[in-house]
Amino acid sequence: MSAFAANRTAHRNTEEWSGPNGIAHRLVKNYIDLGKLGNKSDKGGLYPPPQQGHGTKILLLNMYQGVYSGELPTEKLLSSGQLLEVTLNNKSARPAAIGLPLINDGAICSAKLDGSDIETVIPIGSVHTPKQLHIDSESQKIYICDREGLRIHRANLDSSQHEIIVQTGDWEAEADKMHDATFWPVGITVSNKLGKFFWTQNGDIKSGQGRIFSASIDLPEGSSAANRKDIEVVAHSLPATIDLEFDGDEGVLYWTDRGEMPFGNTLNKKTLVGPVPEVRNECGREIIAQGFGEAIELRLDKSRQRILVAD
Repeated sequence: MSAFAANRTAHRNTEEWSGPNGIAHRLVKNYIDLGKLGNKSDKGGLYPPPQQGHGTKILLLNMYQGVYSGELPTEKLLSSGQLLEVTLNNKSARPAAIGLPLINDGAICSAKLDGSDIETVIPIGSVHTPKQLHIDSESQKIYICDREGLRIHRANLDSSQHEIIVQTGDWEAEADKMHDATFWPVGITVSNKLGKFFWTQNGDIKSGQGRIFSASIDLPEGSSAANRKDIEVVAHSLPATIDLEFDGDEGVLYWTDRGEMPFGNTLNKKTLVGPVPEVRNECGREIIAQGFGEAIELRLDKSRQRILVAD
């Protein structure tokens, strides 16, 4: 800043700066007088205003203090959601109301992006503790990890064909599993290109028990959600895996980890298709960002080559 100020002072009284065609004159004439005051102006500034429909916006839900079932109307209950997933083609959002962790009172609802037209996708009591969810635009299905419910749900976006595709235990009959975080499904993503879905089971927050699994989108013949034979371990002994997303173009799986430093509270990636970087051979993954407080949600923004992490 001091170098810039010195340079500006040196040229303030010169023809280049203050003359009839100087920098100051052109700035006033071409920008200030025309109301082109920057990116916050609808007329732009040094950069042109974004094209209509090309602006960006981040939508999220903040946690609301948990309440008992029926205590609040649906509009208020939605604010206790864990995650907001947006489908732009029909301008809808699907928040998950997680309810109370030890009670089977979760729900999945949908609404337009302005908060109107609220509908129930999965009613209260049909899902226990919905956490991260994923919308597969290709198949028009929604996938939900049900933490204390020890299940992964799948349904059409119109709420039809609700099914359980993975079950790690029976929350009603196996209380020990419901209280054991190694059995908790948390984050989920889908790759139609590979014909698989991926999910996390995080374990205790600082235990190094986190794992990532994969299974076929189609349930193998003769299998049930509780005894699938196609489940594979993608990564294990992780600090506390939470959310994940697959980049089908690059064949790379990204995920967030909570847990203890130096490997916890990190953003990670693992190449599943194509050449594997040498750095990954040392610890089975690449840590690409660290130092988060509590790394939770993850989203890829391919068009801008960015990764968004909720901390």
